Amino acid sequence: MGLQLFVVLRAAPPAEVMLPTGALRGAQQAEGIVAAVAHPLFEVYLVPFEITSALLLAAMVGAVVLAKRRL
Repeated sequence: MGLQLFVVLRAAPPAEVMLPTGALRGAQQAEGIVAAVAHPLFEVYLVPFEITSALLLAAMVGAVVLAKRRL
């Protein structure tokens, strides 16, 4: 199921990713670099961002459980 989700997310990149030349510089000047990075991260890539965070959290919990067993 994870591989299917990866294929679906990679198959259709959003149109907002294709920025015209100089658009990033204009966004940086208008709203700052943090907002220029956060806007696509939380609007365009919200689902992959949340999936990645859940996978990283599961990996951290798994690492703590495995480390705790060795003590």
